[in-house]
Amino acid sequence: MTTHRATPKPRAAAASADFPPVERGVSAVLFGALVIGVVWLGAMMYTIAGWAMD
Repeated sequence: MTTHRATPKPRAAAASADFPPVERGVSAVLFGALVIGVVWLGAMMYTIAGWAMD
């Protein structure tokens, strides 16, 4: 059994620590999918409301 703690190795800092390029791309795609989903849902509600008014 060891009686000491190993010191953590320092990590290299990323170019953009807040949002790496891959994460930024994934976030953009997810946001686009969310917008498209909301638009699609609105169009379906408009269609069903139109059917109800006939």
